[in-house]
Amino acid sequence: MPSSDNKSTSSETGGESLTPFDKLSREIARRDLLDSYDFLPHGSRLYTLDNNWKSSIIVDSFDAYRVDTLTELEGAVADPQIDFILIGKSALISREGIERICQRNALSKVIFKET
Repeated sequence: MPSSDNKSTSSETGGESLTPFDKLSREIARRDLLDSYDFLPHGSRLYTLDNNWKSSIIVDSFDAYRVDTLTELEGAVADPQIDFILIGKSALISREGIERICQRNALSKVIFKET
């Protein structure tokens, strides 16, 4: 019998119960962020994450591979098993560096960069 407490579980939160407000806030964060991105070579997309509640929801929602160096980014972009990449706020990776790596690798990726 379905529960009447209006909660559901999510794999994004490790099975925690989500209230309707939690679901709504996650959807707002996704739509707000995913509406604006920059195209990169070979069909990759770069999303900029501000340091706020929306970015933390996005980071938790996607199973992104975290990188902090250009070498790690190059390996992640070249790996066909990795779809989502997160460049941490402390990483010293420029937009130009991201573009050069995407030019050298023909796999499309979704890249999130914290600012």
